[in-house]
Amino acid sequence: YNILTQQTQNNIGQVNYSYTGQGGINQLFWGNGFKIKNLYVGANLAFLFGNFTYTSRDSFPTSSYFLNTKYLQKTTFNDLYYSFGLQYKLQFRKGWSVTFGATGSMQTSLNTQQTTLDINYMNVLGVEVDKDTNINATKNAKIIIPMTIGGGIVIKKSEKLLVGLDYSVQDWSSFNSFGEQGLLKNNQKASVGIQYIPDKNAGRGESYAKKIFYRVGFRYADSYLDLNNTPLKEYTLTFGAGFPLRKYKVGETYSQSVVNLAVEMGQLGTTTNELIRERYMRVVVGFTLNDRWFIKRKYD
Repeated sequence: YNILTQQTQNNIGQVNYSYTGQGGINQLFWGNGFKIKNLYVGANLAFLFGNFTYTSRDSFPTSSYFLNTKYLQKTTFNDLYYSFGLQYKLQFRKGWSVTFGATGSMQTSLNTQQTTLDINYMNVLGVEVDKDTNINATKNAKIIIPMTIGGGIVIKKSEKLLVGLDYSVQDWSSFNSFGEQGLLKNNQKASVGIQYIPDKNAGRGESYAKKIFYRVGFRYADSYLDLNNTPLKEYTLTFGAGFPLRKYKVGETYSQSVVNLAVEMGQLGTTTNELIRERYMRVVVGFTLNDRWFIKRKYD
């Protein structure tokens, strides 16, 4: 982000305040799962790494009597992170089934290093000339990433109808960054989705439209931010479709890949109490590849 504000102060003149920030956290993870009858268990082991860079400046463009100030802060992350998932499936008559799921991650402490530099400077013909260093420090600390828990249920009718509901909550009130805490609040997310396939096994002579996966969903979330005593909420409506590719036989079973398209339309935030509201639309393209690899040959 890049934010610039201007104010006029008595006996000083115009003052410019600028705030910039960039960066993020990357995740490299390995996941695995196994099945015990109708119980499915999975876990992810992730390595988190990345950095955030924050800069603020106070400058006086109409006065030569005051030194400008710039504050630079860079925070670097690297540590391990764990998450898990469970599913249990109940099978009923006439193709009906119900699957219960749970996901979560434990509270995690991330190793971080933060470098802070605070400098007074002058602007000479568009060039920043440093004058005094107020702060130049590096410190190591822990950032507490809060626990996350979630659950859901999926009701399925053969290969024709699927209805799913999900809910999750994260304890951001326990977030701790370099000893500062109590800045955030707990957030939650709830979603519901429906998928319908007229006839997944329609033959070659039948309409291709019968084989398409038709999807619609809705998602609600509230942010861990609470600005001006006003919660930030997000509402998202989604539409999508899955387009199956040619089905082919491998051994005794069939494999089929799918091209998935989706459109999201949502709103985040509010204009109440001088806050910002964002309305957006996003297009998502995905591929489900069900090719079979590493098939043991029967004949050499």
